[in-house]
Amino acid sequence: MPVIKTKNDLIENLLIIALYKRTNSELFRAALENIGLLLFAEVINDAKGLSSRTHIKTPLKKTQVRYLDQKNIYIIPILRAGLSMLS
Repeated sequence: MPVIKTKNDLIENLLIIALYKRTNSELFRAALENIGLLLFAEVINDAKGLSSRTHIKTPLKKTQVRYLDQKNIYIIPILRAGLSMLS
């Protein structure tokens, strides 16, 4: 299983908020949810075989688009603490 290391400044900032001693529980939960969303976005960009193509009709013309095939996406937290990232 590949390990993805991020250098995303926003994720690092949210991690600091989550780790800070004086962060209240509401802000902690919000930071973890946002970290989970941002990490998921980074992982999904490199994933192969998760997207499909289809045609849609826009107000201007018919066009081909790529979308995530959600039937093939599974999120499994490794640690109990990871459950808070699955909002």
